[in-house]
Amino acid sequence: MKKRWMVSMLTLAMAAGMGVLAWGQEETVSCDLFSVTVPEEIAQICDTETGSDSISFYEKISHEKYGGFVGSIELYESVSEYGMIPNYRRGGIIQKDDGSKLDVVLVYPSDVQFDFENQDSIDHYGQIRDAFREQIVPSLEAVEGTYIPQEEVDTTGIYMQILDLMAADLQEGKEPAGFEEDGFSYVYGLPVGSEAEPSAVFGYAFCDLNCDGYDEMMIGTVDNGFIYDLYTQLDGEVIHVFCGGERDRLTLVGHEGNPWRELREEASGGASNTVISFCTLEPGTGKMFQEVSFVYDSQSDPENPFGVYYPWGDEVETVSEEDWNTRQGNFGETVMPDFHTFETMSK
Repeated sequence: MKKRWMVSMLTLAMAAGMGVLAWGQEETVSCDLFSVTVPEEIAQICDTETGSDSISFYEKISHEKYGGFVGSIELYESVSEYGMIPNYRRGGIIQKDDGSKLDVVLVYPSDVQFDFENQDSIDHYGQIRDAFREQIVPSLEAVEGTYIPQEEVDTTGIYMQILDLMAADLQEGKEPAGFEEDGFSYVYGLPVGSEAEPSAVFGYAFCDLNCDGYDEMMIGTVDNGFIYDLYTQLDGEVIHVFCGGERDRLTLVGHEGNPWRELREEASGGASNTVISFCTLEPGTGKMFQEVSFVYDSQSDPENPFGVYYPWGDEVETVSEEDWNTRQGNFGETVMPDFHTFETMSK
């Protein structure tokens, strides 16, 4: 966590020339790189801490004894610097005049930190939390450059060149080897098993799988949600995370109401051997992290074919078929990507 120091609102009110207005009025709180406006009613019930590139907000009554942390606004040059911070959301970017950018990162507490026995503390905490999201963050002004809120940031344009190449390859009807030469899975060159054109069978979708504020891109089959190519972005570069095949593909799983998505990789060596792995896309690394694998191997042990393997373990744990299925279900239901067919690109 970045180094911060405490600045009470009363001190801020006395700081002439520091960009802070008098107590009882709407206040401007500043750090070296940006400032935000705090509504008058919120200024009276919260404390702030400022660092060179961060401003944090606390509920005043509970600050000293219970922490009182409500949220902070922090600036980073790269998602690799903040991707592993728990409970964050990207709140946009600061587009600097020289063409570079800074990510605006909103960090939230892992648990509430108010005085449960003090109704004023409870009420104030909620008021500051709501104002932080709805008023304070949107008021951000950069010292250098322009603040662009997250909902206005384009996080898909970086993939357009890849999509154009895929659309052209499908239109040309390339063989499997041709797709591989262009960096795609070979499956797009296989017969589709119907009279439909390949450009109508395969599609692309965007989704922020790990909630880091940057969209990933998936390419796969529209009807069943199989993903054969997965891309993410890191520091302005596209990373090809996964390239599958007929017996190695991804699907998305998740829980209703939670935007975070797990990646379910199913790799099969035949009817007697299948490995189903559940992975997350690590923010700031561009890599899939394998959490657990479910093994079905009736060739090696026909009597006990079901097993579970953890990356940090030394061997496969034998389980019942019921337990094998139940554990997989804990990762959520299958989620269909919002695929757009490549046929639509030519219209």
